[in-house]
Amino acid sequence: MPLPEPPARSTSGFRWPVEGKLASRFGPKEGGLHNDGINILAKQGTAVRSAEAGVVVYASNALEGYGNLLLLKHAGGWLTAYAHNERLLVNKGDQIAQ
Repeated sequence: MPLPEPPARSTSGFRWPVEGKLASRFGPKEGGLHNDGINILAKQGTAVRSAEAGVVVYASNALEGYGNLLLLKHAGGWLTAYAHNERLLVNKGDQIAQ
């Protein structure tokens, strides 16, 4: 069964998904590495919210090294990833509001 298309993006754009300390920024890193996102350190149990409205395209712990990982597809070809979650409260195919 195909996944639903993500809803239109909000006019406010992406929001900070969790309160915490910025551990690593997007972009080039030492040793020729590249971070394709941002890394935020948060206390265990802190709620993680969607950075923008979207559709859950992955919700599992099957990808080694990311723990409970959630991937959201957003309008305009954007994708956000939320790794190392204590637990996942949504399922593949769910539509998520910002």
